[in-house]
Amino acid sequence: MIGGSSAPAGTTAPAGGRVRLQGRWPLVTSAPQLTLAALAARDEEGTRWWLVPGTELRVEDDWDAVGLRGSASHSVSCDTLVPAGHSVCLTDPARIDGALYRFPLYGLMAACIAAVAEATAERALQEFATLAQTAR
Repeated sequence: MIGGSSAPAGTTAPAGGRVRLQGRWPLVTSAPQLTLAALAARDEEGTRWWLVPGTELRVEDDWDAVGLRGSASHSVSCDTLVPAGHSVCLTDPARIDGALYRFPLYGLMAACIAAVAEATAERALQEFATLAQTAR
């Protein structure tokens, strides 16, 4: 499962052929289940998503908005070395021409946010249906 945060909450520093990525990113959806995280941090070229294996993350079980815990949106932190090529610049133009590669970044982010809201609403309806069978 891949997820992450577009908020550039981390810092980077060159470390040989790698980059040291450090930081704490709040509200990362499905944090405990991630196999790969895309975590935003600024470097000398701009803001990049750094691809970090889920095993390198520390997940803080810190999100409980009035008991709603379904999205598992916890904070994650890391202090790890990432290969320099394991990142994506959020502002680079597409390398391949085509509709898929021209999809706007903010459209992608909106779809991701909408997917979380949709899943949360679906689960709430399931719980309501269960409750409605026994409540008076």
